Amino acid sequence: MHMNDDAINGAFVVMLLQGDAGVWFKTLGLNPLTVGWKWLKTHLRAEFTPADSLMKARDELATLSQGNMSVSDYVQTFRRLILRVTDANDPEKKDRFIRGLKSNVK
Repeated sequence: MHMNDDAINGAFVVMLLQGDAGVWFKTLGLNPLTVGWKWLKTHLRAEFTPADSLMKARDELATLSQGNMSVSDYVQTFRRLILRVTDANDPEKKDRFIRGLKSNVK
């Protein structure tokens, strides 16, 4: 059986699933070798992401400012939040990032 990268990645991630995610996948009755990463990622998000997660992340991003954080800590916090704001385009990401920086850093 020849597997493409998506299938290999999906099978690898399935092997790492634990707790509720592992139980969830087992109840589906699917063969881990036939589930691709793209499918798995979509369905894991649908199953385990809280309904208001995007809105909460957007709210946090809208109020994020560097404040007393180092630039490195601000970047890390921004990256963590922007991963949850799945519908943000690049210009929006750049705008939000710059708005949150201290004025002397901009």
